Amino acid sequence: MTRPIIRADKHYRRKMLLLYVFVVCLGGIVIGWGLPWAERVLREQDPKTLFSVIRATLFVMLLSLAAPGVYFLRLGRRIMEEERFPLPNQKVLKDTWIKLEKNSEKFNAWQEKKWVRVMDRIVLGKRAKDAQATLAVKTKFVRNLLPPSSASSPSS
Repeated sequence: MTRPIIRADKHYRRKMLLLYVFVVCLGGIVIGWGLPWAERVLREQDPKTLFSVIRATLFVMLLSLAAPGVYFLRLGRRIMEEERFPLPNQKVLKDTWIKLEKNSEKFNAWQEKKWVRVMDRIVLGKRAKDAQATLAVKTKFVRNLLPPSSASSPSS
């Protein structure tokens, strides 16, 4: 039995390469000009302000990892549902053999690890075990915050 192969999309490959070059150039500019400027400005600040700037920078760096993390968790769930990788209609950068069923079981085994389930629970909520339920719309119940009326309360 021959496995199907997904052919690389040359336009998509060129687009990703340009994006990569742009990000590398932007990083070079930030390192080359941004760091000396930041060092000069931060030397003039008092330690309290400096600490809050460093804390805010670390928070932004941590927050920037949240979106890719959620994306990859959802991608993993879709791979589990479809039991194949790459997913149908997914573009690839190089010719790729489709991996079916057996390899998606490997992901399922990885997902059963305790720390992965904890992260799923934190990011996705209580229904993290069920991939289909995760993608479904969550309903919210709003409690009645008004005090109960005297007619509905039992008398002592």
